Amino acid sequence: MLFIPEKPRSNDVLNHSASCSFNDPLYESLITFLQKNPREILRNLKKNFPQADFEQKLEKAIQAGLIRRVDRRYEVQVTIFPEELAWQDIVKEQGQIVLAEILAHPKLNFKQLWQSLTVDQRTLPLFVSDVNHLEKMRPWLVETKTFYGKFRLEEFQNGVPQTTLTNYFNRRYWTDNLQAIQQLLGEVDAQYFLDQAIPKLLRGQEKPLRESRRDIFTEALQLFGLLDSEKRATVIVNSSNSASSDSSAVKLFLEPVFFTSFSKACDNFQKYPPAVAEHLQLLLQGYILEQLALKNYFPTIQVADEELWHCLIIEKQA
Repeated sequence: MLFIPEKPRSNDVLNHSASCSFNDPLYESLITFLQKNPREILRNLKKNFPQADFEQKLEKAIQAGLIRRVDRRYEVQVTIFPEELAWQDIVKEQGQIVLAEILAHPKLNFKQLWQSLTVDQRTLPLFVSDVNHLEKMRPWLVETKTFYGKFRLEEFQNGVPQTTLTNYFNRRYWTDNLQAIQQLLGEVDAQYFLDQAIPKLLRGQEKPLRESRRDIFTEALQLFGLLDSEKRATVIVNSSNSASSDSSAVKLFLEPVFFTSFSKACDNFQKYPPAVAEHLQLLLQGYILEQLALKNYFPTIQVADEELWHCLIIEKQA
């Protein structure tokens, strides 16, 4: 099994996912083979992997940084995650120390805290052979998606199935609610949906939405949990050109805070190979956010159960 941080794509909708998986068993077999047979030539690889699309998948592995081609020979350039590493205990121990410092500090909003727990990601490839490790890691890995347009939407969530805009428009982590939304809306792209949805959320900020006829976008917003049963908005729309003093608003432009314990924990992880250290930092970041969500630290974060949380920030552009 492969675990590879996915690099952001630069286009209208920027999708940055903390993690993704190459699920084809061929990749695991190829990595294992090249570990035992370094600097192999293509002819020998094709002899051991006779699949018709092997060269195409080999090229994908090279582009992802898993395999390196030097002088027409191939070698592994991916770090192996140590199976014996008690990563959950390590992350929890460091996480509790960081949580104590955060909770002793004046309260922060979600965006401010996210910026305070920044991980310097180099998207180093990591090979995880135990699928159970991957499944246990997902709740502690934060995924983000940003939608650009008249409004800038940032959604943060952990990497498990739940009803979010990110999962819907990425067609990932499918749920019954997402299936119902798809049947309701049909084929609709993110920008068109948001053009229809945002005005409704704006109108639903102060009082329940009043509509004389059925509207599929209103129903979709309710299924997403962005409108409640009375059609009130459950998410606050922030204006980037106004400094609101309303205590209920999410003020997005506060400076990040330097937490000594988080910095020290990240330094402690440096005793591991760089890709492992980076991954432990990401897990620590996600663990802290999960624990704060469970403590109802953030008024804007939605928690479905102990392993499901997400936060949507909508900002009106200047």
